[in-house]
Amino acid sequence: MSAQDFADDRSATVHYALETTRAVAVCPFHSEVTVRVGDDAAESHAFERANRIGAMARIGRRKTSGKKSRGSSA
Repeated sequence: MSAQDFADDRSATVHYALETTRAVAVCPFHSEVTVRVGDDAAESHAFERANRIGAMARIGRRKTSGKKSRGSSA
């Protein structure tokens, strides 16, 4: 999945950012449990990544919603 797929859901975006920066991990004994690794640098990086993904989504929505049709208005 790409980062753009997560941009519409804020909690999914944050979880994606935390997983990809290895700030969290899945518990090896309980697959439904997420464990905080405790790496402050990874968490800071995840915060910045989530902000950038959200910013990209907002820009993308502005570009697609602001298009005007160029048809003739006769």
